[in-house]
Amino acid sequence: MRAILCVVMGVPSVTGPGPEAFALPEKNAGGSPGGRSEPVMAIVRGQLASPQAKLPRETYPPEIWPMSHPPATDMRMAPVAYALLGPSSQLQVTGVDAVGFIENFTTNKVGDLAVGGGCDSFFCDARGAVLDLALVRRPEDGLLIDVGPDRAATLRNHLDRYHIREQLCLTDVSGSVTGLALIGAEAEAWLRTHADQPLPTANYQFRDGQLRVGSAPGDPVPVRVTAIDWYGPGSFLLEVAPAEVNRLIHGCEDTGVAQLPPAAVTSLRLQERWPVAVDIPEKTLPQELGLDARALCFTKGCYLGQETVARLDALGHVNRSLVVLAVTGDDPVPVGAVVAVGGEPVAAVTSVAPAGPQQGWLAMAIVPLKALQNPDGLTVADRSARTRPTSPPEPTP
Repeated sequence: MRAILCVVMGVPSVTGPGPEAFALPEKNAGGSPGGRSEPVMAIVRGQLASPQAKLPRETYPPEIWPMSHPPATDMRMAPVAYALLGPSSQLQVTGVDAVGFIENFTTNKVGDLAVGGGCDSFFCDARGAVLDLALVRRPEDGLLIDVGPDRAATLRNHLDRYHIREQLCLTDVSGSVTGLALIGAEAEAWLRTHADQPLPTANYQFRDGQLRVGSAPGDPVPVRVTAIDWYGPGSFLLEVAPAEVNRLIHGCEDTGVAQLPPAAVTSLRLQERWPVAVDIPEKTLPQELGLDARALCFTKGCYLGQETVARLDALGHVNRSLVVLAVTGDDPVPVGAVVAVGGEPVAAVTSVAPAGPQQGWLAMAIVPLKALQNPDGLTVADRSARTRPTSPPEPTP
């Protein structure tokens, strides 16, 4: 018989956390997933931007961001903005064997995570192809795994096939929270003003606490705050119970926080070269996504799909790579548009967004490396294109 211990975390308590909820973490509280000669942590950009810091111009191209509040078309008028991300797609794994069990299926060393920390990690099939790119966080009991929309149930079924005697519970808690991203050079300053305790200080660290915002500051909103970099340095993921979403949104807008439309959010994500589920087709290999420094550990023990990952590491290269392409022309580029070299189709576009007024479009695709050796012949939807330079992940401190 299976010995099952099932405790579902759900959402932050509606009664609010204790005074330690937003306590500043000790050094390296984000955990230390392992790497090659030194640990590979999911801390890519280190400390969050100070309230006075100015983001690079290429991070927020001006004039392309139609705001809902205040009405404006210039991101420089909205130093902090929010994006509605929608209901969560989450798997909660609890029990005494939870961490050890998940360690057998992830490419990163999640067992090294400290409570309150997180990291990126891939779940692969037996042949090493990516099933999900996940954010794995460590609460007090077990692990909380965030995956793409409607993917939690599939991942749960995949893992449950291997669950025999371990004392754990795999629970799909999708929809128990709704996510908002807080983005911009003054996002941290805004949170410090309205949060009841200090904030997380490293990527993927998280804290449960309360926000006092809007017309009823005496009635705080319970929230989980996670430091992220998907939309640029100094961003935060705010997770609240579905019943609290409207109150949080109204509170944001009452304090001058603008809403970013979906196209602007996608543009920021593409500028960070950050893939989501739609950008990872079947049979994609982990190294093709270029996240080795933050999602792969080459020194941990065995896990499902490790043989393929290790073989690619030994070869030293892959044959395809995830790229962001800058496409000429003002007309929209459709998802699924053909990427071609010399007129020969080589890939299909998976995500698109405007690059700016009269600056063309951004398109994400997984492209054969041989095709990138002929940049002059590269086209998307029969329009000239070039690969957009990206900065490699910063080394772990």
